[in-house]
Amino acid sequence: QNGTGVEALRERLRGKICAFGGPSGVGKSSTINAIDSSVDLRTGEVSEKIGRGKHTTRYAQLLPFDEGYIADTPGFGNLLLEGLTSEMVLASFREFADNEAGCRFCPCTHTHEPVCGVKDAVAVGRISASRYESYLTMLAEVKLLQEKEGRK
Repeated sequence: QNGTGVEALRERLRGKICAFGGPSGVGKSSTINAIDSSVDLRTGEVSEKIGRGKHTTRYAQLLPFDEGYIADTPGFGNLLLEGLTSEMVLASFREFADNEAGCRFCPCTHTHEPVCGVKDAVAVGRISASRYESYLTMLAEVKLLQEKEGRK
């Protein structure tokens, strides 16, 4: 937005094939426009409500850039969690398995249990706090869906 870091990013991307991906409206196309002034990708206005741009890019396109390419991609929204179980969510967080030996309970949900190797690993930085938060969010959403669908 203010140009900070654009030159460093431009240098890092030179001669490479890169794709910009992420949620809708976070600035992927705007960043590409800032990196390469010859590109004029359509961007949306910033929403007052969510403080992000509105979904504008509808298809992926590969753009030549300084001896390489940059791909602009449409944003993505929420994951489809229907049909998943709590066990399937846990299995998706492979880094948890290395720390489960420190759990007192088996199975451990890594949420409320008093002695949990996964929670301990998050506390000391062996597991990313943002990954753990994603796990908790997905777990809660799956449990809510299971309740709505009347399944366990």
